[in-house]
Amino acid sequence: MDVKSSGVVSSVVGLTFALPGIFVYSLNDPFPNEIGLPIFGYGAFILLVGWYVHFMANPSVPNLRSGEELRERRNPSQKVAFAKMILSIPFLLLTVSLMFFTMVAYIIPLVTFLIGLYLLSSGLVEFWKNTVTAYFITDRRIIGVYNFISLDRKEIRLEKIRGVREKRSPMQTQLGIGNVHVASGAGGGSLAIDIRNVDDSGRFADKLRQLA
Repeated sequence: MDVKSSGVVSSVVGLTFALPGIFVYSLNDPFPNEIGLPIFGYGAFILLVGWYVHFMANPSVPNLRSGEELRERRNPSQKVAFAKMILSIPFLLLTVSLMFFTMVAYIIPLVTFLIGLYLLSSGLVEFWKNTVTAYFITDRRIIGVYNFISLDRKEIRLEKIRGVREKRSPMQTQLGIGNVHVASGAGGGSLAIDIRNVDDSGRFADKLRQLA
């Protein structure tokens, strides 16, 4: 999923909070309508960051040297990010049900809301980070680019690679993705690039080992 999808996804999620926030704030007492303000603020924040990423944070192809050939571009998979956002939905829906259709103490929907908010927020942050991250494999270098507020670019020449390691979390294993750690050597002068959330990470790691 490319950077241009960030505005669409962020708009859907942001408006899901901003509009209900306005509605909750407009309710009459005895409902604590003040909680509508932070809900609206959260939605507005998602909209602002999402559209900033959409317009400003596209990682571009680095300048290639004379005779250098770009072999592959990889962007992190969004599977983990979307899994976290989807997992948040039952908790947020339960919060709405408890708040508006039951008489339980407010602490109970607050707990379910915080759980859902944590899952959704961590999924969104990962979605944005993945969107502004790209990895480029040429016939000479591996280049990692992260372009959010500022540009962070790392590169390792293929002949300098001293280790390629694959690692998967339990969720990544279930989703068929993983992380590949590429290191240039040992000691304080070493450089490393973490290629995160790669589809078919085992085969990708083997490909990098063959290039080294």
